[in-house]
Amino acid sequence: MPATFTPRNTGAGRPRIILSATGPLMTQVAAEVADGMMMHPFSTEAYMREVTLPAIEKGLAAAGRRREDFVLDYAPMVATGADEEAALRAKEAVRERIAFYARTVAYRPVLDLHGWGWLQDELIARREQGERQPTLTDAVPDEVVDAIAVAGEPDAVVAGLRKRLGGVIDRTGFHVAGLAEEETARLVAELKKDSAA
Repeated sequence: MPATFTPRNTGAGRPRIILSATGPLMTQVAAEVADGMMMHPFSTEAYMREVTLPAIEKGLAAAGRRREDFVLDYAPMVATGADEEAALRAKEAVRERIAFYARTVAYRPVLDLHGWGWLQDELIARREQGERQPTLTDAVPDEVVDAIAVAGEPDAVVAGLRKRLGGVIDRTGFHVAGLAEEETARLVAELKKDSAA
């Protein structure tokens, strides 16, 4: 390697390898060979508990490893705001993002688990007919948004994150457009209380 890319300080040891995965096979591979995994935000609590976690356990068992040796990172889609209007705008932005991801064939198992495979078919067909991204959002029902995103007033979002992440996720992060820095810091502090306990 050129000197530019050759690390000089190698005393820190081997860097941790974190893979990204959504499907059960790649999730199992991540648990077998990596130090951790980043879950895709296009996920639901049911998919995490019924597909992701069992695949992780299977991979860890195959490698003779323990769950404590594996870091699970998940940054869910969050839709909130300083007031009701801002929260609704944030939810619509998340709905647009979901409409984008839902067209990706690799993510269909998330939809199928809930009986929403029809949504991908509709979104792909409408896109092939020439519709552009912003107009596709009307195909995504609230039920889908509420299962994939954590949405609501700021304190409701903290409760939703606790429910979805508690006892399962080792590391998380999220970005909330339109929410004041101080309010975001307050939400993070509330979540950190859980990890300190």
